[in-house]
Amino acid sequence: MDLQKLIPKRHERMMIVGRTGSGKSTLADRILSAADYGAVLIIDPKCYFPDREPKVGYEIVTSPQQLKGMGKRYTHIQFRPDPRHQNVEDYELVYEWAYRRQNILVYTDELYLTMHGTRSPDWQRACITSGRQLGVGMVMCSQRPRGVDPRVRTEADVKAQFDLEEEEDAITFWSRIRAKRLEAALTDRETGEYLGMPKFSFWFHRPEMGRMPRLTRLRLE
Repeated sequence: MDLQKLIPKRHERMMIVGRTGSGKSTLADRILSAADYGAVLIIDPKCYFPDREPKVGYEIVTSPQQLKGMGKRYTHIQFRPDPRHQNVEDYELVYEWAYRRQNILVYTDELYLTMHGTRSPDWQRACITSGRQLGVGMVMCSQRPRGVDPRVRTEADVKAQFDLEEEEDAITFWSRIRAKRLEAALTDRETGEYLGMPKFSFWFHRPEMGRMPRLTRLRLE
């Protein structure tokens, strides 16, 4: 599928899920590089996106206080919190900054690490919901969709699912009936053996595609 067809529109929210090493960060990195936004903020709780080195061309900040001091001339920012700032309260300050700035694409590399258990904090939820009208785009990534606030999952217009560790994660992400249909699509009809997700492939869905997701392969050129 053409990369441009995968990029969420400004009013859409996208959620990408999959186990470690399945390809979700690679897809997210390509979307960030191709998205037509004037400004991009990467929230990087694990300090490992897209790999050990920060993303090229991004200004690195390590605390919310440092972020607050940045003017609008900084258009590509990566928040890699030092250990003192790896807590939900500081992530909240970062989401508040993005909400107030407006007209910015916010990518969160591991969403459940920014939450109070399974509850989305206030400013994060504000970005996801009312941020639509302010030009705040959202792309959210997680390897544990069951650990994500259900209110956040239901706001996801665009979905991409790579291989997951647990069946319940797929059920949580798609609903039980749809997840079973996707599993059946990857099951050998003669033997009944589940063949699994092809490497670097993912189920992709957006509203205009109809009810069922489409199996898509990530090109690695």
